[in-house]
Amino acid sequence: MRSEILCYPNLPLAVYREIAAHLQQLDGVVTELLPPTDTTFDYAHSQVGGLRFTYPDGFNPRNRQQLTAIIEFYAARYGTPQRLRTPVVMS
Repeated sequence: MRSEILCYPNLPLAVYREIAAHLQQLDGVVTELLPPTDTTFDYAHSQVGGLRFTYPDGFNPRNRQQLTAIIEFYAARYGTPQRLRTPVVMS
């Protein structure tokens, strides 16, 4: 399995959940919302630390295209997320 993390510093929880729901519609994709890294509550900052998504090593090229399209759709609306560029191999 491969894992990547998306982080939008000011994105609301509801939008993170929406992105997660869209990604999970692709076969083999599993998502997880990460806890916030900042312990001080601030309405101006996201209450989520990021979104981790995992997918199989042999991920279908069509699904990979759709995954990229979903991420690009939200990037166009909310700005480019910070993204872990080197996928972490999970066992």
